[in-house]
Amino acid sequence: MAQNVPKKQMAQVIEKTGGPVEFKEIDVQQPGPDEVLVNIKFSGVCHTDLHAVNGDWPLPTKLPLVGGHEGAGVVVAKGDLVKDIEIGDHAGVK
Repeated sequence: MAQNVPKKQMAQVIEKTGGPVEFKEIDVQQPGPDEVLVNIKFSGVCHTDLHAVNGDWPLPTKLPLVGGHEGAGVVVAKGDLVKDIEIGDHAGVK
């Protein structure tokens, strides 16, 4: 189920390690059967994101990457198996 969820969104995207961060339009992913889609209102951008851009840590960077994590927002869509969270609920993403 979803209400008024756009098909596209603007995001800061890293396409290649060490490359530029580009502000561009990307698809809004739809949640799987046991997932929720959260409209992020606030997100942290920290030194971990800088390491991901530069590729200077021991983990491979999954590209393309939209930086930021530890977000907070509102649930706007959910999969059919999700029973304990409702559209409109506030949610945090660690």
